[in-house]
Amino acid sequence: MKRLPALHCLAAAAALALVACGDRDANKVPETVEPPPPVDTAVPGAPEGVLPAPSPTAPMSPEDATAAHFGKLDANGDGKVTPEEHAQGAAAMFKAMDANADGNVTAAEMDAAQAALGGDARMASADKIKAIDTNGDGVLSADEHASGSKTMFATMDTNADGTLDMGEVRAGHDAMMGKPAQ
Repeated sequence: MKRLPALHCLAAAAALALVACGDRDANKVPETVEPPPPVDTAVPGAPEGVLPAPSPTAPMSPEDATAAHFGKLDANGDGKVTPEEHAQGAAAMFKAMDANADGNVTAAEMDAAQAALGGDARMASADKIKAIDTNGDGVLSADEHASGSKTMFATMDTNADGTLDMGEVRAGHDAMMGKPAQ
């Protein structure tokens, strides 16, 4: 009889042990498992009904993306976004998009962030950049993004009360994207 090297014997013994354990466990009666506690799905500080963005693998409707975005912007949860909350949200978004931390956001970085965060895809990232790229270099600096965000806030504040409500944000995003949410 031919002898197997020691390593092959160990591997065969380990495989048999796993099979034996599997067979023994297959005949066990399953234990009762308590269901996990309910998970609070509300976005902290968001108006009632604003849910978090789904996982990157689940596409988000433009309406849901706007609601999630509004929930993130409305830091104190009062149903209004102040200029300060909007500026802080814009700065955080810029930082999240600037994947290589070089102080600029390219269309590729914006696409990746949009995919990861479930952003509004009704307008190409290159077109979003072009809309506020003041020096025309095809990338956004932090200053260009902040300035564009400030202009967008002023444009969306249609009732001129110095804050944005969900309706103004939704209408503003629809106007910016050039088409209503579906």
